[in-house]
Amino acid sequence: MTNRKPWKRRSVSSSPAEKVASGVAWGFVAAVVVLLVAALLGGCAAVGTTTTIEVPIPVPCEPPEVAAPALPIDSLSPEADIFEHVRALWATVERMEGYESELRTAVDACRRGTPR
Repeated sequence: MTNRKPWKRRSVSSSPAEKVASGVAWGFVAAVVVLLVAALLGGCAAVGTTTTIEVPIPVPCEPPEVAAPALPIDSLSPEADIFEHVRALWATVERMEGYESELRTAVDACRRGTPR
C-alpha cells in the first residue's frame, strides 16, 4: 500500500493547452466574482426615495380625578320644612352643574390631546 495523502492535490493535466484552459476558466470566475461584488456594492450606494406616511396613533388619556362634591340635600334633616328642602335642592343643582362643568373640561382635554 502506498503512502498517499487524500488531501494533497495531484496534477493530472500536464499539457500546456490544458493549463491555459484552466487559467482562463479561473480568470473568468474571478471576473464574474468581481462584477458581482461591484453590483452588490453599487446597489447599496443607490439613492432611493423615502416616503413618510403619518398615521394617528391612539394614546390613552388619563384625565385628572374630579372629586364629587358634597351635596346639601344629603345633610338635610328629615324634620326640615318645604322651604329648606327647596333651598337645599337648588344648592344641589348648582353644585352638580359645577361638577358637570369640571367633568366636561376633563373630557375635552382628552379629546384635544392636551396633556394634563
